[in-house]
Amino acid sequence: MAHGLTQRFQQQTSDEKRGKNAAKNKAKRERTKKRKADEKAAAAAAPAPAEKSKSTPFPRCHSQNSRS
Repeated sequence: MAHGLTQRFQQQTSDEKRGKNAAKNKAKRERTKKRKADEKAAAAAAPAPAEKSKSTPFPRCHSQNSRS
């Protein structure tokens, strides 16, 4: 019983926080989206040989970095 009450209270407070920060979060999302698009464009514009030599030593590591 008490646990359910605390859970409900926590949910309520997190909802309030979400409402307060919604605009800030939206702006942050837009900025990251724009930055990711810019990075993708820069990677496409970069010369292929340089990209290849960079990724050869640790292919798995680099693929994880580019994905995140």
